[in-house]
Amino acid sequence: MLVLGRLSQDETLAYRTVNKLDTFEVASALQKAVRRGDEKQALHWVFELTASGLAGLAFKRLETIVWEDVGVTDQLASLYARRAIEDAKEWFPDRPTWKLAIANAVMALCRATKCRDSDNIQVLVRMERAKGIGP
Repeated sequence: MLVLGRLSQDETLAYRTVNKLDTFEVASALQKAVRRGDEKQALHWVFELTASGLAGLAFKRLETIVWEDVGVTDQLASLYARRAIEDAKEWFPDRPTWKLAIANAVMALCRATKCRDSDNIQVLVRMERAKGIGP
């Protein structure tokens, strides 16, 4: 079973992938590929991170994508992707089927209807609260 560590952005930037790529840029490229619906490219970036010993970062980024980019707009895809990510985390690295689970998660997210409304509204409400604006 995979143990996910918590990396700050600075700690993540200190790492390079097996192909000498900046891990933060790879994680960002993964999210952008999902937003564009590019399944092959997104999966390429997931495997770049996992091959570099950063499976936790790849899985956490996919979980973030579920909540930031899909969420309530495509609830079935969100639920399916979350389950597939959980299975991949449980099976990684011992069972090769983790790759199939993560491929299914990526495909579900790439094909899902995208909407950032939940991210936008939570930022707006937090900003208003910081200014003393509230119900």
